[in-house]
Amino acid sequence: MRCPACDLDNREGRKFCAGCGAGLGWACAKCGYANAAGEGFCGGCGQASPTAAAGNQQALVKPGAPSTAGDERRQVAILFADLSGFTALSSKLDAEDLRQLVEAFYAKVEGVIAHYGGTVDKHIGDAVMALFGAPVAHGDDALRAVRAALDIQLAVPELKGPSGEPLASHVGIAGGEVVAGGIGRGYTVLGDAVNLAARLVELARPGEIVISDSLHRQLHGQIEASALMPANLKGIPGPVTGWRLEALASPVGSATPFVGREADLSMLGGLLQSCRVGKRGRIVVLRGEAGIGKSRLTEEIARLAQAQDFVTHRTLILDFGTGKGQDAIRLLMRSLLMIPPGSDKQERKAAADQATAIGWLSAEDRPSLDDLLDIPSEGEGRTLYQAMDESTRQARRRGLLTGLVKRLAADRPLFLTIEDAHWADAALLEDLAALGAVTAETPLVLAITTRPEGDPLDRSWRAKIGAAGVSTIDLSPLSVAESAELAADLLGSGDERIAACVERAGGNPFFLEQLLRHTGEVAAAAVPASVQSLVLGRADRLPPGEKRALQAASILGQRVSLSALRHLLGEPGYEAKNLIDQQFLRQDGGGLAFVHALMREGIYGSLLKTRRRELHRAAAVWFAERDLPLRAQHLEMAEDPEASAAYLAAAESTAAVYRIDQALSLAQRGLGLAETGGVRTALANLAGELLQGMGRTGEAIEAFQLANEGAPPGAPHLRALLGLAQGLSVQDKFDDVAVTLDRAQKEAEAMELLPERSRIHTLRGNAYFPRGDIARCLAEHSEALRLAEVSGAMEEQARALGGLADAYYMRGLFRTSGKMFERCVDISASQGFRRIEAANLPMLGMMVMMDRELEKALHLAQRAVTMAEQIG
Repeated sequence: MRCPACDLDNREGRKFCAGCGAGLGWACAKCGYANAAGEGFCGGCGQASPTAAAGNQQALVKPGAPSTAGDERRQVAILFADLSGFTALSSKLDAEDLRQLVEAFYAKVEGVIAHYGGTVDKHIGDAVMALFGAPVAHGDDALRAVRAALDIQLAVPELKGPSGEPLASHVGIAGGEVVAGGIGRGYTVLGDAVNLAARLVELARPGEIVISDSLHRQLHGQIEASALMPANLKGIPGPVTGWRLEALASPVGSATPFVGREADLSMLGGLLQSCRVGKRGRIVVLRGEAGIGKSRLTEEIARLAQAQDFVTHRTLILDFGTGKGQDAIRLLMRSLLMIPPGSDKQERKAAADQATAIGWLSAEDRPSLDDLLDIPSEGEGRTLYQAMDESTRQARRRGLLTGLVKRLAADRPLFLTIEDAHWADAALLEDLAALGAVTAETPLVLAITTRPEGDPLDRSWRAKIGAAGVSTIDLSPLSVAESAELAADLLGSGDERIAACVERAGGNPFFLEQLLRHTGEVAAAAVPASVQSLVLGRADRLPPGEKRALQAASILGQRVSLSALRHLLGEPGYEAKNLIDQQFLRQDGGGLAFVHALMREGIYGSLLKTRRRELHRAAAVWFAERDLPLRAQHLEMAEDPEASAAYLAAAESTAAVYRIDQALSLAQRGLGLAETGGVRTALANLAGELLQGMGRTGEAIEAFQLANEGAPPGAPHLRALLGLAQGLSVQDKFDDVAVTLDRAQKEAEAMELLPERSRIHTLRGNAYFPRGDIARCLAEHSEALRLAEVSGAMEEQARALGGLADAYYMRGLFRTSGKMFERCVDISASQGFRRIEAANLPMLGMMVMMDRELEKALHLAQRAVTMAEQIG
């Protein structure tokens, strides 16, 4: 049989090429029938072969890129079978007879290995090395290796020694991650597991099988084994505990209880009915392990809700790959406003205008809505929104969301689904708590899915939801009957593979689905030893180009842009139809998404580090003009030295649109990567300023100290000193403030930076004020104003005027103070310095009131109150 990959002519009966390890023949993706290589159509159903259907599709690679389609990281089981007493046999047998005996041993062992779907990697003297899980995975490769070893120990005694005595072998098996692919002239694997498997043979006596500790853990409950004394093995650091394999475990029923979904659906249906009639909702937490069916159950509940006249909305929380405007709350807001996926700014603006016109929100809410819809805000509202601190902006956005939900639920009850809360950050958890609190007084059912490990919906979170009721459902595995029903839906009732797959799936719907999507005898025999092996078992059956596309898609995260995927592949016309048809990907609004997060993780984990880095760099290029935070993340995952600079750019751009929490997170991630240099200083300064704006003075001081320590004299160092001085002033450490400002002044004078010199004098004046040294306070603020006016620095003029006004007030010069306050407020209002204006308006009003201009004072007071409420 000629190999389609390397053109080697293999002997009849081989399943994999002896030259490169490629599979010989193909299994029909539709019915599972095993077809020989070269057969263009399936013998079971007539379906065209992958090669015929794709027109001999080649792997999707960039021109000039190295071919690494077969090179992967894989979880494998490695088996070494050695003929016992070979040295003694060599002394008793003629060389020709010895050769025949070894050939017979090879034939016995290879036959067993082939029967269990393994691949012979090489012969080393009288030993055979075999791979289970490479080049093709089956999902239960570790168990297959164990079964093969047990059969080898039964088959070898059929061979006889020179005196007619039965021969024996000893076997070692180790499991672990390896790099698999074309090395030298053929396919093989490299990794610690290879050496360990070879050394475990030394611990096995004739007729025994010794497996590694990791393999024993993986097969817990499926085998019977006894631990050996820890031993030191050549080339292995530290003592090694091997396990002597005795037998497969008795096929008893699973101890895990199987609980159906009908009771859950019945209870949830009752909750929906109660919500619709009683006008009061509830939070429903669906908790379960990955793949247990949380998403499937929420879909069923949504259908029940729609049947009871609920309006349903769904959003997903992602751990990676969240692009601009694609976070959970922004997607939920678009869904609530009926904005279609992939809408442009004009469409989103039209939806916002309509929501405002029909009274769903007030003009005061519009800047928050514009932020959530990622459309530019305009006018006075935009200026006020930008002047707010981040906590106020978050509160505004949260209030807008909950207010809109209340308005919509007043017309028709709502059912909202928030999936994968275990990925939620602190701010998003606050949003979920606010939504949850709404259910106490609104016909809203909020369904949230999460995983048991690291569940963030803990007691502290629940304390924030007020009087809202919570129903928590911990999902159990499917029953055999439910599993059989699922299998019948996928394959058709009566399919002979159903019983075996249901028996081995253990009630996990995702595992069961993956098993059912294997082909032929593979699906019937598979056991879900790990998600990755299951996923790779399916991926290995894709045409090479489609498998490469699937790997590239995994780089982009759970949600995949087809345009970005085309960029990674260098194929502008690529369509993912095959990956969608084979249910690796699904349509998701305007883009694509992996059918399950574990599918993406399994594919991503199979990539070599070099290939990952290459693809992440390519993704960073794609996002450079589209999404700076994602560009930075991809550069970090590519281990690119430019990642820290990319995080700086992303943090600055995010801070510019007042997403302070995200900007701080980006700056801190960049700091974790930047060891030295100007980028690290800039990141530390930015983090300090963001922390300062959030009122976290102690942390801000630490960040500025970090910048101060790492920066040479110059503008970045001066920026750190000014931030440090401001933080120390807040902590009333005035002696330290004086020392810091003296250092800053020397640098500012040396570089002739007038605005910075003005700021230094303002900070120094601010430090004198609380100590009652008004003379020096006046002198410093006067010099600050002079320098600001010379340089034209309007913000520094406003700061200096505010300081002068305070000082004159303390001197009792109220008219002079009032003039200073008035100039400060006028400049701030004209330049948009809202925080400075808000801080000085009350004092200006007081000065006016002292002159008995009561109407003007009242106007200023009202203006001050309004700004305080708007800015927070």
